Amino acid sequence: MNPPWESSLGAILYPLSFPYLLGVLLRNWLYKKGILKAYRLPLPVISVGGLTCGGSGKTPLVVALSKRLLEWGLKVAVLSRGYKGRLESKGGIVSDGFGVFLGPRECGDEPYLVAKKVSGVLVAIGKERYKVAQGLLRSFSPEVVLLDDGFQHLKIKRDIDILAFDVSLDIKRARLLPAGPFREPLSSIKRSDCLVLTYWEGGKEEEKLYESLTAYGKPIFRAFPLYKGLRRQGERIPLSDLKGEKVAVLVGIANPKRFIKTIENLGLEVVWVSLRPDHHFWSPQELKEALSKARVIVTTEKDLVKFEGLDLPVYALELDFELEKGFWRFLKEKLSGYNLSP
Repeated sequence: MNPPWESSLGAILYPLSFPYLLGVLLRNWLYKKGILKAYRLPLPVISVGGLTCGGSGKTPLVVALSKRLLEWGLKVAVLSRGYKGRLESKGGIVSDGFGVFLGPRECGDEPYLVAKKVSGVLVAIGKERYKVAQGLLRSFSPEVVLLDDGFQHLKIKRDIDILAFDVSLDIKRARLLPAGPFREPLSSIKRSDCLVLTYWEGGKEEEKLYESLTAYGKPIFRAFPLYKGLRRQGERIPLSDLKGEKVAVLVGIANPKRFIKTIENLGLEVVWVSLRPDHHFWSPQELKEALSKARVIVTTEKDLVKFEGLDLPVYALELDFELEKGFWRFLKEKLSGYNLSP
């Protein structure tokens, strides 16, 4: 299922991007002038966000940041909206760093994935993230907060604004919603502290993108994808075990094309694909259909969390980001004024 901007609907919807832009600019101006109030937490807040509707690599970036901050000896809390989770409005604690208390249907697939992948990190969700953060401070006393998908969440002031930018994006066709995937215009880059170009593999188009983005005067860092293997219910197998295998691919993410291409480049033969919107929960009928096409299903880590407890041949491609050393130096320098001693 492709988004409307990848079809002829994109051109039809283009005029609607202008009132959308006015709304975005007005909202940002109201926060800038203090007419809409933003609140400061008594600890450093690192926001990880993007300009587009998903697919920018925010979740693996939050995982990488959480792990490194924990390695530096800091008590880390990840604060997410919990999009499409049953407790999105009410809020809740996903993990206290030792156990995971909510499932993906309650808290959303991304916060659950972070909690499962990063031992020791606090994870909480809620639409009213400032109130959730206050509860975290009272109960757990974190030392740093990671605001997941926080670039547009202006109600909480941040000390470091990291903007994740997918290298496959064509910024020459940067159309705003509903005619394109952009939630804000490219000029909003100026509000960030740095850019992280995700899924960097060093192609010519990526180098051109890098050069284009230097015009905004922000530090630019690269995040390299590391594909560790295939994971199934806690079991990891090397990619070589399924090399040449005919697989069905189930994808419920914002940028499925890159994922499918990666699967093929890693030596698996994709014989059937089912595309669904981001955060989709797969039905038994969809799984049955996929297994009628191939002996093995391959999906994303975010999708796999929705299959827990099912004894099925469903594997997720395990992905981590490796960020260049300059990014960690930049982060340490930014945090140096908070007496955290990373």
